[in-house]
Amino acid sequence: MTDPDTADICAHVVDEKSLPTTVHGRVTTVTECQTTQQAITSERWLEAPDKFREEVLTVDEWGDIETGLDALNPFDTMDFGGVGSFFVQNGAKALNYNDAQNTSKVFNFDSAEGVSVMTSSLIERVVSEAFDVSTEGAATVTGRDCYVLFSTPTDSADALSSRIDTYCLWVDQEYGYPLKQKYEYQLQERAFVVRREFEEIGFDNEIVDGVFDCTPPEGSTVID
Repeated sequence: MTDPDTADICAHVVDEKSLPTTVHGRVTTVTECQTTQQAITSERWLEAPDKFREEVLTVDEWGDIETGLDALNPFDTMDFGGVGSFFVQNGAKALNYNDAQNTSKVFNFDSAEGVSVMTSSLIERVVSEAFDVSTEGAATVTGRDCYVLFSTPTDSADALSSRIDTYCLWVDQEYGYPLKQKYEYQLQERAFVVRREFEEIGFDNEIVDGVFDCTPPEGSTVID
């Protein structure tokens, strides 16, 4: 069987019909800037189309690294506040709980129509025509076969996307879901490197009731 070409793999990544209905796993994200490093391991649950939860399990060298990419992928840059903090979205409602401050912030959106938690604006951009994408072979992540994509912005990339120097993406061959990412970008004359990788993952498994409950934890202070 012939492997798909790069364009087919990119289309697979953004095709909602190929993406899983649920995702549950443990993911580690490391952000580096000069001599500063922030490493967060979290448990993540997703259920199509609009349910999401991420809870911080461990934090190493917790610091205030401002990524500047909030507009592209806000779930990656929430102010979690350390171990035990979490962000959960259920349709048009969301909750951000900061364990360090014991505070809850509730968000009520006008609508969740068109939202898909199985992808992100950042992933959609780096496999779009605004990036030069090539396939760099195959690899295995958490025991699953992946295609490896390498993306660099073209002259048509917008101002925010053009800050990215390189973006490497390990895409699950069956579902088109990203299992590992590494990218570098420039912000205010500083270079950032971000590495994100699932250490455990399962697809299309039932998620227990209550995971996506947006009720503030008892005793927390609800802030505007």
